[in-house]
Amino acid sequence: MDKCKRIHLLDAMQFFIMQQDRISGAAEIERKAIKFIEKYIGKPSLFKKSVELLSTYPSMASIWNIVNFALLYGKRAREKYEEMANANKKVIENGAKFIRDNQTILTYSRSSTVARTLKECKAKNIKIICSESRPRYEGRRLAKELSRMFPVIITTDAALPYFLDDADFVLIGADAVLERHVINKAGTFPLAMVAKEKKKPLYVAASSHKLFPFAFIKEEPGEEIWKNSP
Repeated sequence: MDKCKRIHLLDAMQFFIMQQDRISGAAEIERKAIKFIEKYIGKPSLFKKSVELLSTYPSMASIWNIVNFALLYGKRAREKYEEMANANKKVIENGAKFIRDNQTILTYSRSSTVARTLKECKAKNIKIICSESRPRYEGRRLAKELSRMFPVIITTDAALPYFLDDADFVLIGADAVLERHVINKAGTFPLAMVAKEKKKPLYVAASSHKLFPFAFIKEEPGEEIWKNSP
C-alpha cells in the first residue's frame, strides 16, 4: 500500500472513531474536530470533509464555527481556533472563581467544560451530585473522575431532580446557546423546570463560540436505548 492510500485509510479510521464517540464533552470533540479539519485546509476535499463533520455533529454550534473558520480563513483559521481554546479556558477560570467553599453543585450529563471547572476547585470543600446519564452512561465517567477529589452522589436520571433541595445550584454545559434556548442532552429541560420551581439557579458553562442563531437536532439510533426491540 502506497503512502497516499495509508494516509487516507488512517484519516478514515480517525473520523470513524470520532463518529462513534458518544461520551466526550463538546470541548473534547472540538479539539478532535479541529485536528481533523486542519488536514484538509487548502485542499479540494475541504468542503466534503466539512459536510461530513457537520452531518455528524449538527447540533454543536462550535463545529459549525470550526468549519466556517476553515472555509473562510484558510490557514489563518488556526488563530480563530486558538481564540476558541482561550475562551473556553476563561470560562473554566471564571467558573472556578464563582464556586465557593462548602457548596453543593448538581450537574447533568458530562460536559468537559463543567468537569474541568470543577477540577479547578480541587482545593475547595465542595460536593457534587450527578446522574448516570443514560443511555451512554457518561455521568458514571464524570462521577469516577470527580470522586478522586470530592464527595460525589450519583443517582438515576429520573431521580436527579429530587436532589435539587440538597444543591446550591445546577451547572451544565451546552452544545449550542440560542437566543432563548440552550441545546444540551435530553433530560435537561425537565431538570431546568424543576430547578425553576424550587428557585435553584441554573448556570450554563459555555463560551461565545457556542452562540448560534439556530440548531439542528440529530436523531440518534433507537438501538442506543433498546437493541433488537420488537
